[in-house]
Parts: sequence; structure tokens; C-alpha cells
Amino acid sequence: MTSRVEFTCALAVSERRIHVSGRLEAMPPDAEFSRLFRYEPDRPQPWTKHDVRWATVGYAKYLASPGADPVICALSEEGDVELDSAGSRMVERIPEAGLRGPTSRKHGYVSSVRQIGNHLYVCGDGGQAYKRLGPATWVRMDEGLLQKRDEPHLLLLNAIDGAAEDDLYVAGDLPGPSGREARLHHWNGSRWQHIKLPSVGPLRAIHIENPQRVWLAGARGALLVGNHRTGFTSLWSYSSPQVFHDLTWYEGTLYLGSNFGLFRYDEARRRVVRARTDLAVDLSYVHTVDHASGVLWCVGPTDIARFDGETWTRIHHPDNPRIGDQS
Repeated sequence: MTSRVEFTCALAVSERRIHVSGRLEAMPPDAEFSRLFRYEPDRPQPWTKHDVRWATVGYAKYLASPGADPVICALSEEGDVELDSAGSRMVERIPEAGLRGPTSRKHGYVSSVRQIGNHLYVCGDGGQAYKRLGPATWVRMDEGLLQKRDEPHLLLLNAIDGAAEDDLYVAGDLPGPSGREARLHHWNGSRWQHIKLPSVGPLRAIHIENPQRVWLAGARGALLVGNHRTGFTSLWSYSSPQVFHDLTWYEGTLYLGSNFGLFRYDEARRRVVRARTDLAVDLSYVHTVDHASGVLWCVGPTDIARFDGETWTRIHHPDNPRIGDQS
């Protein structure tokens, strides 16, 4: 019997190709296992897969040079990094990352991977930050950010991104008077600086529109825009269970993936509104919004959909029940 799959994270590679990590619903939630899928409908077998013995927490697309074939990087919470290039796979381990590895310094899990400039960067719990200098060569870059292991107020870094390698942000949360509150730090190429923010909930995602317009989103409806030089403005924040997991700028509109579905920011009205689709059953939970080659991709725990600017199409996964109008 085939087990249903719960999708945990995803990466859009092109207008027709997406990579998705999933956990099997038949397995315990804390199982050290992920099934990594590739969907490309033009191939003889649209869905292909392979298994890894870890919980995958993030994806990144790495390009060694403009026009090069993309390397798909899958990150585990323990600091394993699978690099997949045209089906050739290798795994690197970030020294000192994670909680249980033989070289771990036990600061906590890592959570996010991103190519910025010419290198891959990773961040995680306790203020961890790493840079990949080359094959199997990762170095720490968290001096002034990394907490002591016995620190009672744990800094959780959930996202990393930047316009350049000397203009980089990490975002997350730290305990405060109203519970866990947003935390943001900026790297200028030589040191980290704490960036003051309005009082909003924990941050989950960063999107760089340009160096002057950096978007932040997270729990309790947090949405901010700005930069480290002029500061950040809160555009949408209220006490509710709304969590913005991800965000991206597509065709002149900021889209946000939420535990309540797909949303967009209406700049004219200065408010977040639901982004309606023409799907027979609308998106109910979106944890990943990404775009590639002019197509917007939305992924939730059981749902995958794409928008080419005119038409929405839901993608059926063969291990899961069909939703609405899937063909």
C-alpha cells in the first residue's frame, strides 16, 4: 500500500520543473527520513524520487556561473547538504552544525540555505551561520551572532538571503515581552549588526526585491519592508493565527504563502488580501511560494499548483488523493 505524502518544502527550477521534499504520513512525525521528488511533465516519467535519511528543511538552487546547469541543494536539519546535478548526487556535512552528529557543537538545528553571490549560505538555531567556500568546505561566519550553548533565550534563525555577499540578512525570533518576537541581523561583509524592528511576531521568510526593498514576513501576520540603512516599516501585523511562511515578488505583485492559503499585498490599499485562483478548490495552505521562468509555484502540505500569468493548474501527486479539478 502506498503511503500518502506530506510536502514539507519545495524549489521551483523552471516553468515546468519543481523539486519537492516530503514525509510519509505512515511514518512518525520525527522520523529521520525524507522522500525527495522531482516533477517534470515532459520527461517519460514525470515524477521521480529518492530517499534520504534525514528531515529536509530547505532547498536552494546553486549556479556556479551564469548559464550553468543548476545544482539542486537539499538541506537537512542536522547540516547534511545533498548536491544534485543532472542526477549525480553527493552529500556534504557542515561541520559543527546540528545536534547529534559526531562533530556537532550542539547549538541546534539549521533551517535555511540560499545562494547569495557566488556561495551557498546556511543559518540556524542559536545564531549559527555558515558559508560554503568550495566542495566540502564550509566555514563559520557567526562571530558576534552565535549564542553560548547554555543561553536560556534561544535565537532561532529561520531565513537567510541577501542582495550581495556584503549585504546579507538573517531573520528569526527571540523571546520578548509579548512572546517570541521578530529578530533581524545584517552582514556587511565584515560583521553582524542587529537591526531594530517594529514589534511584530517571529519572522519566517526574507525576499530581496532589490537592496532598498527587502521584504520580511512571519507569524501573527507580520509583513515588513525596508533595509538596514533606512529601517523597516510594518505593513501588516495583527494578533491572529495567521502565519506567512514564504513570500516572493511575481509579475508586479508580492505573494505570500500562509497557513490560510495564498495571499497578496495590495500596495494601493496597503493591505494583505486573499489571492483568488480559478482552481475548482482554492488553495487552503501554502508554505512555499516560488517562481521560475515566468511561472509562480505554490506548494502546501498536500497541494501543488502553478500559475503562468493567465491560468492556474493543479499538479496531482500519484501517492495522494486528487483535489478538485486535477486532471
